[in-house]
Amino acid sequence: DGKWNIVRCESNIIAPSNKYRRPDRVMIQGNRAVVVDYKFGKPKPEHGSQLGDYAKLLAEMGYDEIKSYLWYIKSGQIIEV
Repeated sequence: DGKWNIVRCESNIIAPSNKYRRPDRVMIQGNRAVVVDYKFGKPKPEHGSQLGDYAKLLAEMGYDEIKSYLWYIKSGQIIEV
């Protein structure tokens, strides 16, 4: 709806290990960030872990309020992690 100042799709985040992480979508407004990862299969525990890694990196970048969501496209299920 245009309320997010920055919206990035599949943009690289460089982790402290110098490896790249690439969340599907990150929306930023001030110190708030929302990360969304799209999945096409069935839910798996590692999906939540992956999102947790993204949230940790965003926290290390200085964002105070971070929300993370998995969106299972085929089922339409959205899960906050």
